[in-house]
Amino acid sequence: MKDSNKQKKILEKFTPAFKSCDRGSKTYFSIQVPSTAQPYENLLLMFHAISRCQIMLYLFQNSSAFDESRRSISWVANISIQYSSDFSFCLGTHVMEGSGRMVISAVGVNSQTGIIFTLLGAGGEEEEKKEKKGKQQDGAVENNQNKAKKQDGAVAMEMQPLKSAEGGEMEEREKKKASVPKKEKSVLQGKLTKLAVQIGKAGLVMSAITVIILVLYFIIQTFVIDRKMWLAECTPVYVQYFVKFFIIGVTVLVVAVPEGLPLAVTISLAYSVKKMMKDNNLVRHLDACETMGNATAICSDKTGTLTTNRMTVVQSYMGDTHYKETPEPNSLTSKTLDLLVHAIAINSAYTTKILPPEKEGGLPRQVGNKTECSLLGFVVDLRRDYQAVREHMPEEKLYKVYTFNSVRKSMSTVICMPDGGYRLFSKGASEIVLKKCTNILNSNGELRVFRPRDRDEMVKKVIEPMACDGLRTICIAYRDFPAGKEPDWDNENDIVIDLTCIAVVGIEDPVRPEVPEAIHKCQRAGITVRMVTGDNINTARAIAAKCGIIQPGEDFLCLEGKDFNRRIRNEKGEIEQERLDKIWPKLRVLARSSPTDKHTLVKGIIDSTIGDQRQVVAVTGDGTNDGPALKKADVGFAMVRGVELNSLPSFQNFLFFMLDIHIGNQKNKQNKCWLDMSFLVWEIHFKLDPLQIT
Repeated sequence: MKDSNKQKKILEKFTPAFKSCDRGSKTYFSIQVPSTAQPYENLLLMFHAISRCQIMLYLFQNSSAFDESRRSISWVANISIQYSSDFSFCLGTHVMEGSGRMVISAVGVNSQTGIIFTLLGAGGEEEEKKEKKGKQQDGAVENNQNKAKKQDGAVAMEMQPLKSAEGGEMEEREKKKASVPKKEKSVLQGKLTKLAVQIGKAGLVMSAITVIILVLYFIIQTFVIDRKMWLAECTPVYVQYFVKFFIIGVTVLVVAVPEGLPLAVTISLAYSVKKMMKDNNLVRHLDACETMGNATAICSDKTGTLTTNRMTVVQSYMGDTHYKETPEPNSLTSKTLDLLVHAIAINSAYTTKILPPEKEGGLPRQVGNKTECSLLGFVVDLRRDYQAVREHMPEEKLYKVYTFNSVRKSMSTVICMPDGGYRLFSKGASEIVLKKCTNILNSNGELRVFRPRDRDEMVKKVIEPMACDGLRTICIAYRDFPAGKEPDWDNENDIVIDLTCIAVVGIEDPVRPEVPEAIHKCQRAGITVRMVTGDNINTARAIAAKCGIIQPGEDFLCLEGKDFNRRIRNEKGEIEQERLDKIWPKLRVLARSSPTDKHTLVKGIIDSTIGDQRQVVAVTGDGTNDGPALKKADVGFAMVRGVELNSLPSFQNFLFFMLDIHIGNQKNKQNKCWLDMSFLVWEIHFKLDPLQIT
C-alpha cells in the first residue's frame, strides 16, 4: 500500500477536497472538484495498490481540447473537447486549449509507453522465434508433402493449408514493407542524381566509343598497314590486346562516375550545419540546408519574425476620446478605469506577467503572450495593479473561459458576480469584437447605444488610422448577465453577443532594424518574400511597406483570407489551381489568414506549373496549427517560442533567412567546384598518362 499512500499525499496537495477508501486490492480516491470545473462535479479515480498508477490526471478550470496525434502509442489525429471519466493521457499529448494542473503518476517502465517498449523488447524475441519456427514448419511441410505423394489424397489435403497460411503471412509482411513511404529527394539530390545519370550515360557511350576506336585502330594498324597475318600461335597475344582494350573501356566508364560526390556533399552539409549552429539555427535535416540555398519564395509570419515581438500600447480610444499617448488616470471615469483593469487582468492568461527588469534602467520583462503583456503594461502605465485584481479573483474562480484560437480570434472569460449574476469580459480583433457590440461607454462612463453607423464611423476614424500606422487594434468589451436562469454556456454564439465596448487600443510591434536590408538582399537574389499573418489588412500592409516587402508603384496584391478563398474556389467551393495561379505571383500580403489558408497558398505555389521550374518555398511557423504548411513546404522554419515540429531550425529573426540562403548557395558553389576539379583531374590524368596500345 506504499504506492497508494504516496498517491494520497500527491492528490492532497493538488485537490481542494480529498477522500479515500480501501476496497480489497484496490484503493479508490474521491476528489471533490469545484463547480467551476464544468461539466465535472465529482471524479472517482481507481488506482491499483500493487503497481504504480497508470494515469496522468488533469484538473482543468475551463474547457480544454487535446491533441493526441503526437502521443507515443497512437498515430490517429484527434483534436476535440473531451468529457469523459478517463483522464489518462499518454506521452506526446498536447493541451491545445485551457489551463489547469496535472499529476504525473507513472514514469519510465511503469508508464504506458514503458510497458509497451518492454513488450516490444520481448515481442522482438518472440518474433524471431516465430520466424525460426515458421521456417522449420515450412521445411516439415515440404517433407510431408513429398511423403504425401505416396499416401492417399486426404492426408495431402490436410497438409496444404499449413503452407498457405505461412505463405499468406509472408505476403502480408512483404506488402507492409512495400507500403512504407520512401523519403522524397531534395532539390540538390534530384539535380545530382540527374547529373550522375547523365555522366554515367556519357561515360558509357565514351567507353564504348573508346573500345571501338582502339579495336579498329589495332586491326587497321596490324592487318592493313603492317600487313600481318592472323596466325594461330599469335591468337593469345591478340586476345590480350582485346582484353586490354576492354579494360580501358571499363576504366573510362568507372572514372566517369563521380563516386566521391556523395561524400563531398555530406562533408559540405556537415560544415554548413556546424556553421549555422553558431547562429542559433538547429538543422534537423541536412538536406534542408541545401534546399534553402535554392529557395525562390518565402512565406513569413509577421509577429516575432519581421517584428521584435515586444508589444506596447501606444494609442487608445476610450470615453469618446482618441488618445495618441497613454492617458492620465484622472482623465477617465472610475467606472471605465475599473472595468478596463478588470477586463485586462482577468481575461488574460494568469501565466502572463510583467516582471521587473533584470538590470537597473532596463525595460520590464514580458513573460507569456506578448499581446496580453502589452495590455498588462498598459494597466501598469495607468498606475493600477493588475496582480491585486487576480488575487481577488484567482484562476480557480473563473466560471467559464472561451480561449483564443485562430477561428474565433477572441478570448472571453465569465466570472460570478456577488448578486448571483455573471459578467463576461471579451477581447480580440477589433473588427470582430465590435460587430458583437451594441453599446459603448461614453465620456461619463455610461452606456450609449452603439449602432452600425457608429461602428462604421469608429472604423473609419479610429481603427483604420491606427492600422495604417502599423498598429494592431484590440477591442475590449464586457457583458452582464442578470441573476436567475443560467445561460447555456456551451452555446458561444448566444453568449458572446450584445457586448458593451470599453476601449479600443492600438498595439505597436516595431519592425526589426535588420529586416528591411535582409529582405532587400533576398529580393536582389530573385527570392519573393510574402507576409502571411492573422492581423488586420491595413496593419499588415503598413508593416509590409516598412519591411520593404511591397514598394510604391509595384503591381502587387494584398488580400484577406476570405477574399483569397473567394478568388481561388469555384462555385462548388473547390480550389482550382488555375485560379490560384492568377493570384500568387502578385500576392505579397495575406492578412486575417488561417492556418488552412497558409497551407493552401504554399501548396498552390509548389504545385504551380506556370514557370519553367518548380518554386522552392520556405515557410515559418510558430504554432501547432502551422504543421501542415511546414510539412508541405520544401523548408520549414519553427520559431524558438513555437512548438516541436518537423522543421529545419529554431530562431526568431528574418535575418537568418538570408544567412541560410547564403550558406546554401555557398554549399552549392562548393559542389560545383568539386565537380569542376574532378573533371580537371580526369583530363590531366589522360594527358599525363596517354593510352599505350602498342
